[in-house]
Amino acid sequence: MTYSRCVIPFLFLTGTLFAQTDSVVYSRELKLKEGVYLNYESFKKNKPIPKAKIISVYDKSKIDFLESVVTKDKIIYMDDAGIERAVKTDDVWGYYENSSVRINFVYNNYSSGFQKVQVIGSICHFTASVQFYANDPMDGGGFSGSSRYYKEIKQFVIDFPTGKIFEFGVASMEVLLKKDEALYKEFFGLPKRKKRDLIFFYLRKFNEKYPVYFPK
Repeated sequence: MTYSRCVIPFLFLTGTLFAQTDSVVYSRELKLKEGVYLNYESFKKNKPIPKAKIISVYDKSKIDFLESVVTKDKIIYMDDAGIERAVKTDDVWGYYENSSVRINFVYNNYSSGFQKVQVIGSICHFTASVQFYANDPMDGGGFSGSSRYYKEIKQFVIDFPTGKIFEFGVASMEVLLKKDEALYKEFFGLPKRKKRDLIFFYLRKFNEKYPVYFPK
């Protein structure tokens, strides 16, 4: 999955977030189906490749079975027709194991590995160690051809209806909150410092107002 800065169009949350008879609202107590998500839609539909269908030398009874499986270059599994398939691990969206969703995250062509999604809701949240180029600070800010890789922990959010990923900050929250006029006006009207201080508060308020549902 590749990090995207795409701007989300104005979008109401109908259909995806409202209750359905065959769905259940997400909570920390809800156990999703364990397995590997080939893509984002399989996550939203709670339809991973189940552990039982994954072909591996690892012991499926171990609590870290999927964590071990994704260390390999490929994941081999049986599809619904009983045909053996293989997919590159780099191409899968993520997996669910031990009550945690882990997303396969790439930032600026650098793989951060499978990162735990700490908050699941209309706006999901996770952190990742990302890599970037920067001039060597010993150069005094001048260009000397000695640019180096640096790593930094950054926060990101996932827009649940679209699956798009944003770097978590005031600008992205303003975009996401546009889906709710009242919350957007509240947040937009705050001083800059207050916005930074209350950004998680508004993320929680939005998620409480618009819970997400998963198929049973």
